[in-house]
Amino acid sequence: MKRPKANNRSKFLQFTSIPFEMFIIIFGAYKLGAYLDVKYPNETSLYTIICMLSGVMLSMGYILIRVKKLNQK
Repeated sequence: MKRPKANNRSKFLQFTSIPFEMFIIIFGAYKLGAYLDVKYPNETSLYTIICMLSGVMLSMGYILIRVKKLNQK
């Protein structure tokens, strides 16, 4: 009977890593956008905005897939 409790602790630890993974994905997208804005200058920070929005969508999709896998276990 102690097995489910250990499994719940493992799931909790996996959920606590989610914000850090989201931060890494979004920060990487920001850095890519900032690099592109320096390399190809424009009037607005268009590349940074596009990369940041893409990073947010990508991290949300990644998190949804991880949560779905955790829910199946």
